[in-house]
Amino acid sequence: MTRPVAGTNDAPLYQTQRFALREYRFDLPNGAYQVTLKFAEIYAWLPGQRLFSVSLEGNPVISGLDLYAVAGADTAYDRTFAATVSDGALNIVFSASAGSPAVNAIRVKRMP
Repeated sequence: MTRPVAGTNDAPLYQTQRFALREYRFDLPNGAYQVTLKFAEIYAWLPGQRLFSVSLEGNPVISGLDLYAVAGADTAYDRTFAATVSDGALNIVFSASAGSPAVNAIRVKRMP
């Protein structure tokens, strides 16, 4: 989409979206990482149309996220978490309660 996105100086990251996804896997060296999930609700126009949860490396980090209810439409909403990779892969699992899970961008940063 090409509408403006509030709450960011990097709108193009939020103007596209992966949806109906189940998992992202990043093959990475074992270690500590900072994972930022970047969201913006660019399709749903009412609360409750999209509800989903997210886990990192098997640990629940987001439960019942309703982007529209939390941030409104076309507004950047980022969540950052620590994750430890011990099997050579960072697994981010999405599960839906309503609609389809969605993410606009993912940033993975290795921590010292």
